[in-house]
Parts: sequence; structure tokens; C-alpha cells
Amino acid sequence: AGLAVARNILAPVKAKHPNVSYSDLWIVAAYEALKQTGGPELEFSPGRKDGTAETSVEPGRLPEAEHGLGDGVDEEGRINGWENLAKHIREVFNRMDFNDQEIVALIS
Repeated sequence: AGLAVARNILAPVKAKHPNVSYSDLWIVAAYEALKQTGGPELEFSPGRKDGTAETSVEPGRLPEAEHGLGDGVDEEGRINGWENLAKHIREVFNRMDFNDQEIVALIS
């Protein structure tokens, strides 16, 4: 639900700046959201390219958002299998050329 709201907010920005990739647009929005909520101000580096229809994820959906998670929690209170999910999230977003810092900005 939250991604649909964000997409609707960003749609006019994308329409006004069609040469900006969606990847860069989402990162700028995430960086600004972090800043507006008291988080750090991150330096933006443009140049990400959007994937093709064949490599893209259906809008509003992270495939297998609970990939590899198990039952219960470990001694630190993390859901068992969190490492599998972290690896999966990296694989999904690394395809789009996002680094760990950018991934955290997007999914936080």
C-alpha cells in the first residue's frame, strides 16, 4: 500500500523529468525522506539505469518478501533465517545497481 502512495506522489515528478531514471528518482526520494525525518543527509550520485520489462519486478512488489525466513527468533531477537532474506534483498536490488546504503534507504 505504501509504495502505491509513493508512486502516485512521484508520478508528476517523473512526468516533468522523463530523462531521470526511476531508480534515481526513488533514491532521491528516499534520501529526502531520510533527511526530512531527522536522518543523515546523504550525497546523491546519479546515473542508475532502469531495468527492462524482462528484468523488472512487478510494481509495488518485492518478490518473495519473506524469502528464507523461518519460525521463531534467534538469541538477538532476529527472525530465524534473516540472513537468507538479506541475501535475497541484495540480489533483487543489486540487479538494479543499488548498493547496501541505497537498499536500506528504500526499505526502511
